Amino acid sequence: ETTILGSLDALKQASLLGLASLSPAERPGALWLIYRGDASRTAVVLLDGRTRESVAAPVYQTTIAAQPGLAAHEVFPEAALSRFATHVPLDEAMAAGKAVSVPYADPERGAPFIVLAVEVPGPVVDGVEQPWVVAVERSLRRLNERFAEAADEGLTAFLTALDGRVV
Repeated sequence: ETTILGSLDALKQASLLGLASLSPAERPGALWLIYRGDASRTAVVLLDGRTRESVAAPVYQTTIAAQPGLAAHEVFPEAALSRFATHVPLDEAMAAGKAVSVPYADPERGAPFIVLAVEVPGPVVDGVEQPWVVAVERSLRRLNERFAEAADEGLTAFLTALDGRVV
């Protein structure tokens, strides 16, 4: 839990990037900065909080680059985009400023994930700031590995969704 809340607070720093002041061509670069900030991030997207549409193309790696800041990330296949999109807690982030989705499994990638979302300032239109949301899919693979280590020590731990279903 501490790791997830720390990740959410770190993501909140995205509001300092001034995303709305960047040109459409510059925004993907800012999203790559966010992505590179944590190896457990598998994808990043910037959404319009009102229309729910993407403001910039999502960033992720379908194959892992060897460059520093990219090599430790996990592969994110394009097929995972729809699963990621359905788990973005957009309404909750708009209401509270930040939100965490329920955990979900991706059988193709063999790991559990969550989506972190934070509201960031968007452009001002007719004197009213339009809210944007930065959403990040975060892998819980390392947490899963810690659960496996606990099992080796005779302990039992499960990652569950809100309905009690084991993820």
